[in-house]
Order: sequence, then structure tokens, then C-alpha cells
Amino acid sequence: CTLLFSFSAALSAAVISAWLLAVMLPLYLFAIVMVMTSMATFVGLYLPYRCTRQRVWLVMPTTNLVWSTLLSLLVNGSIVAVDYSFEEEIYDVINLVDHVIRLAVALAGLGMGFSMQIFLAHFVYVQEGASLRRFRRWLWIKMVGTPAAQLIECEDLAAACPGECAICLE
Repeated sequence: CTLLFSFSAALSAAVISAWLLAVMLPLYLFAIVMVMTSMATFVGLYLPYRCTRQRVWLVMPTTNLVWSTLLSLLVNGSIVAVDYSFEEEIYDVINLVDHVIRLAVALAGLGMGFSMQIFLAHFVYVQEGASLRRFRRWLWIKMVGTPAAQLIECEDLAAACPGECAICLE
């Protein structure tokens, strides 16, 4: 129950931040930021996990969560800064600072939400992996069924199965 609540809180944080970014950014820039956020969070979470001995412990430390969020914020902040450098509209200082703060909060919330969702999915996989696989097998058997032996009646076994005799091994 707590894990489900944590996952839904991370999902709502990511959705709210994405909504704020969708309002603030043009559509092309929003799409680029969403793709780069998903890529940067995967890299920030799993690169330390794969390059160190963390995979032996089967636990992803929370420091990876912080690094993932910071990497996502840095990458997306750079993309937005480069895009805004080509903009010709001039803001006054107060509006510019307000816009940058809102943008930074939205980017950080989006990065943190994505990172937390991936972190919790990894946690569920490690902690509940065996029961999830067992449930998947049970569901597959109920939905698809198990292979059944096919029974064929025939008058002449030699004509039905040409070749070596598998029954008497002759």
C-alpha cells in the first residue's frame, strides 16, 4: 500500500510538472524535454548501478535518484537555454527571473518524478520479482492454457508414422 502510494505520488508530481512545462514551452521544445528527461533519468539511475558494485547488492542507492534528477535538470536546462538564446523577445529582469524559476522548478519536478518512478519500479522488481513472475505464469496459464497432448487415432501405425519405430525401437 505504501509502495503504491509512493508510486502514485511520483506519478502525480511528474504529471503536474509536465503540465506546467506544456503550458510554458512550445510544443516542439516540450517534446524534446520529455524525451531527454526519460533518457537522462535512465542514464542517471542505471549508469552508476552498472558501473559500480551496486548490482551485486541488488539495491539502487538513493544517491542515484539525486544524480538522475540533477542530470535531467542539467540536460533539459541546457536544451531550454539554447532554445531561448535564439529568441528575439526581450523580457524585463523581473519577468525573466520569474520565468526561469518556474521553468527550473518544473524541470526539477519532472526529473524527480521520472526518477522516482523508475527507482520504485526497480525496487518492486527486486523485492517482489519472484511473486510477480509466479503471477505472470499463473495468468498465462489461465488466459492461454497449457499445451495439451494431441491424440491421433489410426488403423495402421506404420503408415501414419513412416520411418523408425519409436515404440519398439526397431
